Amino acid sequence: MAREFNPEDYIGMKILSSGGQYVGEIGSVFALTGEKHGEGLIAAVSPHRQLGEKLTLWVTVPLEGASMHAGGKLTVPYRVEQVHTSPAFSYTPEALDVSVARKILAHYGKDPSDAPDLAENTLITPLRPLKQDNPEEGQYIPGIMAWQLSTEEAGWAQAAQLVGLGMQLSGHHTLLKEWEVDARELLLPRLDALGEIRIEDAAGKAIAELGLPLEVDGLTSSAKLKPEERVAHQQILWWECQFNNHGAARGAALVLLLLGLSAPHEVVRVTSASELLRLSEKSIPLIELLRSGCLSDSHTVREISVNALARIEEEHQFVKEFQNTEHEPGPEAPSHSSITIHGTWAAFNSWWQPNSELSAHIRGTCSPDLWNAPNSFTWAGGYNNAARQRAASRLRTWTANNRIRELKCVYAHSHGANVALESALEGVQTRLLVLLHPAIVRRTVIETDRILRRVGRILAFCTRWDIVILSDRAIRFFPSLDPRIEVVYNGWFDHSRFTKRDVWERLEIADKVGTEMQMVDPNFPYPEPATDSEPPTDSEPPTGVS
Repeated sequence: MAREFNPEDYIGMKILSSGGQYVGEIGSVFALTGEKHGEGLIAAVSPHRQLGEKLTLWVTVPLEGASMHAGGKLTVPYRVEQVHTSPAFSYTPEALDVSVARKILAHYGKDPSDAPDLAENTLITPLRPLKQDNPEEGQYIPGIMAWQLSTEEAGWAQAAQLVGLGMQLSGHHTLLKEWEVDARELLLPRLDALGEIRIEDAAGKAIAELGLPLEVDGLTSSAKLKPEERVAHQQILWWECQFNNHGAARGAALVLLLLGLSAPHEVVRVTSASELLRLSEKSIPLIELLRSGCLSDSHTVREISVNALARIEEEHQFVKEFQNTEHEPGPEAPSHSSITIHGTWAAFNSWWQPNSELSAHIRGTCSPDLWNAPNSFTWAGGYNNAARQRAASRLRTWTANNRIRELKCVYAHSHGANVALESALEGVQTRLLVLLHPAIVRRTVIETDRILRRVGRILAFCTRWDIVILSDRAIRFFPSLDPRIEVVYNGWFDHSRFTKRDVWERLEIADKVGTEMQMVDPNFPYPEPATDSEPPTDSEPPTGVS
C-alpha cells in the first residue's frame, strides 16, 4: 500500500483473493493505534447474518501486502480457501484479543510474534449500518457460533456440521464438492478421511492433546457434563477441527460426534448416531437411538433415522412398516394426467395422498386435473434402486392402462424424483416435472439426454445443505446446464419444506408451476428417434434416501 494509510478508506471495498475470486466486502477495520501504514491492518469482511442488534461472524483478512485497484477493489495475497477458513468472530469486538490475533496471523502464514502489537488497536466502523442480506430462504448459524449457543436453531446447525464432518471422515470428499457453496457458507471445517484409524484411538488422542477432562468411554453420558461444560468443550473441539493446531482434527471431529449422542437436541443425537454407524461396527446403543428417532415429530429426523437403520440388513423387519404404500388399482375412474409420487418411507408424510392439504391446494391452483381417484399411482417406497426401477415400470404400465399418452404434471418428492426420471427412460412422457427435495442418482450424459427428450421442463425445489440427502451421501440434483431445467433454493437443512401447503402459499409456488407449464415447448412431446441405444450400465451405484 503505497499511499498514506487511512483506515476509513477501505470500508466498503470489495476484497479479491490472489486468484482474483471475490471474497467479500470490508465491513470494518482493526487498525494499530497511531500507525500510518498497513502493518497490522486487519479487515473484517461483511457479516453472514444478524443476531439481534449485533453483526455476527466476521471473517478476518490481513491487508498487509494487498494491492488496491480502481473501482473500490483490493487484492489480498491469499488463496480464496485461506479466507473462507479464516478465524471468525461470533460478534463484533471493539479490539482484537491477542490470542485471536495470533490465530489470524498463523492461519495466513505470518509471524505470530506480531500479535501483541495487534492488541493495541482501534476498531474503525462505517458511519451507517451495513446492508443486511437476510432473505426468505431461511436462517442458519455458521461456524463456531453454532457450538456457542443452545437454541433449537443452533442444534440444527450443529447437526449440519456433523454431517459434513462425517462425510469427510468417511472419505466422501468428492461428494462434498457438489455442496461446496453451502459448506463454505456454513464455515465447515475441512478434514482428511479417518481411514483405518480406530475411533477410540483418534478420539483418545484428541482428548489428550487438547487437555480435555473427558474419557472416551464416558462421552455418551449426558450426566457427566453440565451445559456450560458441553459448550466449552465443543468450542475447543471445533477450533481444532478448523485449524488442526494439535494435529488432532479428525479425532476432535469424532469427539464432537460422540458427544452428540447425548446432546439436548434430537437432530444432533440421530445425526451423530447415523454418522458413527458408518464409521464403526454395529452398535446396539446407536441402533436403539435411531429407532427412537423413527418416532420423532420431525420428518427430517425420522428420515435420517430410518435411512441409517435400513443400511443394516438385520433392521429390515423394523423399517418395513414405513414402506408398502403400494396398492392395486381400484375401480375404473375417469383418467387424469397429473399425479404425485412419494419418496421412500411414504408413511412419514401424507402430502401425496389425494385428501392432503397440499394436494387440495395444487388442485385448486395449478393442476385441477391432479389425480383424485381410488386407482391413483403408488409404489412400495423401497430403499434401493431396484425398488425404484420396479416403480418406474409400474408407472409406465399404469399410464398405459389409463390411456394416458403423456402426463401433464408430475409432483415428486425425494427419491420419487428418481421414479419419475426412470419412467422417462422407459418411455413415459411428462410435460412438467416438479421435484421437491430431489435426491438424485447419478446418470450418464446419454441417460440424461434420453430423459430430456421425454420431459418438457423440470422445476426443482431444494433446501440448502439438506441433512437427509447428505446423511445418505446423495446429490441434490443431476448435473445439467439445459435451459429447460430450473432449480429454486429456499431454506436450510429440512427435507420436507416443500411438501407443506403454507410454504407453497407463502412462496407462491403454484404461480411458478403455472409459469413453467406455459414455457413447455409447444412441439412437446417430441417424436421418438428410429433407434434408441440402451443406457450404459457403468454409472455410479445409487444411494438411497427417501
